[in-house]
Amino acid sequence: MVSARKEPHLWSVEVEATLRGAGWYPGRSIDTTAWRERLEADGFPIHSAAEEFLREFGGLTVGTGGAGITSSRAAFELNPLIARAKATASANGAKRSDVTSLRWGARPRPLPPRFG
Repeated sequence: MVSARKEPHLWSVEVEATLRGAGWYPGRSIDTTAWRERLEADGFPIHSAAEEFLREFGGLTVGTGGAGITSSRAAFELNPLIARAKATASANGAKRSDVTSLRWGARPRPLPPRFG
């Protein structure tokens, strides 16, 4: 599947080198069906912008550490199932503290019944 993105990304040489080191390349487009089906079955619909992002960047693990601007750099994985687990924990914490939080790539909407 080819991504619909037509214009090139505008980022620094360092960012591109880091992404390429993680396995990204121009035109990358992976199958997101398994993630979409799993998330939707759990009540987490994926909108088109999030799916486009996942096709290009999903599954990459950026292992770069070192000094950052305000804190150390930390490795991370672009995996929506990990984000889903963290969103559930955040939603549970938000419910206890009466604060609304949004999941990665989510549109504002009421919390699912199990959190309400």
